[in-house]
Amino acid sequence: MDSAVWQTKVDCHYWATERMLDSVAGLSTEQLARELVSSFPSIHVTLVHMLLSECFLLSILRQQVPEFPKPEDLPTVTLLRDRWQHSRTKLNQFVEQQTPEAWMRTVTLKPAPDKELRLQVWEVLDELITHGTYHRGQVTTMLRQVGGTPVNTDPIFFYADRTTPTHTS
Repeated sequence: MDSAVWQTKVDCHYWATERMLDSVAGLSTEQLARELVSSFPSIHVTLVHMLLSECFLLSILRQQVPEFPKPEDLPTVTLLRDRWQHSRTKLNQFVEQQTPEAWMRTVTLKPAPDKELRLQVWEVLDELITHGTYHRGQVTTMLRQVGGTPVNTDPIFFYADRTTPTHTS
């Protein structure tokens, strides 16, 4: 496993997340909370779910007790963005520390009380990134429903637009 490749994937994940957060930042509280038909009942609840899931998976990767912010402590896009930056810093540090052997280490996660999974570190990181992609697509659809303007978060634009590495701790 090549840490540089994973760092690029992480950079792309946060590039897309930042673009998504920029696209919802101008929405009113009513638009963020408006009940919609999707996996989660509103844009805000979807964003909170995305962040909490990332915190959970990051804790598995770091082999630490999960640090979950309380959803009620994240009522605004600004607070969500701040917490995502905290997550980004920790994930960047984690990726920087990995050796080829460390990517293959097996970790255990419990996504539900009656479910235990044993996965390699790289598989958990892949899930973190893929999960974000899935829900960013939902936010795009939800934005259209509340009159917002979605942005393109396809990785091909990240790769085409970057002229220097985007990694920041």
